[in-house]
Amino acid sequence: FDMDGVLVCSEKTHFQAWKELMASFRVQISDSLFISYVGFTDISLAGHLVQMHGLQMDPEALCNLKREVFLEKS
Repeated sequence: FDMDGVLVCSEKTHFQAWKELMASFRVQISDSLFISYVGFTDISLAGHLVQMHGLQMDPEALCNLKREVFLEKS
């Protein structure tokens, strides 16, 4: 297992994936918002984003989309 930053620091790539995905929903994610979620699981972050922005999507589906974007960037 890898706690982010021990073997590979992928936090920046995760942020870029979230930012790109949310832009497709016309939602901007600021650096400060993302930083406030560092350490959260993707599903927790997705749940908050769905709720905050009134997205008509299941948080798990949003996570799956984010994972696809992340893998394309990795």
